[in-house]
Amino acid sequence: MPQNEDRQEPLPAVLRGMISGEVLTDEPMRRHTSMGVGGNADVMVIPADVEELKRVVSCLAKKEAQVFPVGNWTNIIARDGGYRGFIISLKRLKEITVNYEAGGRAVISAGAGASLGELVQITLREGLTGMEFCAGIPGTVGGAVRMNAGAFGREIKDVLTSASVMDRRGAIRNMKREELEFEYRNLRMADGDIVLSATF
Repeated sequence: MPQNEDRQEPLPAVLRGMISGEVLTDEPMRRHTSMGVGGNADVMVIPADVEELKRVVSCLAKKEAQVFPVGNWTNIIARDGGYRGFIISLKRLKEITVNYEAGGRAVISAGAGASLGELVQITLREGLTGMEFCAGIPGTVGGAVRMNAGAFGREIKDVLTSASVMDRRGAIRNMKREELEFEYRNLRMADGDIVLSATF
């Protein structure tokens, strides 16, 4: 019996062929959430870098697939019924760099998957001030920007200078603080936008 040449390869297999990161199917979310709860996600994709993330997002947009981005799952309550779609984990986007401008002003750039706690530790090690209010706040840089995390009367928007954002089709925009619409515990973003990195 001849094979159907028009048969399309399953989308998870397509994604595996385009990235070096992980593509997990029927993945229990309870293995990832900080609260240890949640049913199975249809597919979980963990790109190795921004370029792989761009490929994944562009591919899923063309297929009009349901997508949900996550960092390290801090304080996310995933339902027992699971997730019918593609979860994209940003946990590998965790590079942090510190540069000094003329006059000694420090500029810190951090990927969305970087731990906010690690970022605070780096500022302490470098003898820098301004991020102290983030000490003890769980989660990642991307989540902190997305939720405008804060404590002790200060918020992420007070120290952020710019953020890199990818839209639902994979286009990347570098946005200055003035272009970002922060609210109390929220950053207003278009549906499908993903915070890639931030500069403080």
